[in-house]
Amino acid sequence: MTSSAFAQQLMDAADGIDDLSRSDLQILLRRAALRVENKTQQVGTTILTRDIADVIDEWAAARGVSRDDAVNEALRDWSISMGLTDPGVLNDE
Repeated sequence: MTSSAFAQQLMDAADGIDDLSRSDLQILLRRAALRVENKTQQVGTTILTRDIADVIDEWAAARGVSRDDAVNEALRDWSISMGLTDPGVLNDE
């Protein structure tokens, strides 16, 4: 989703706040917070929520790999399990 589309979604939500469920509002606020937080990060980095970062860091430590390698492996496994990627297409760099 582009920044302008997301900004419009936030504006629409503000205009119809009484029509939003609590969970929809939480999702929008978390996305907004992550986007604001991402503005202070170096381009090309990924911001993980604290709970996901903790899980990935523990998993990476247990496997003896970097956070980047752990994230890539998790995303590779996820994309294969969801049928989004053919296992033969991905290489194991």
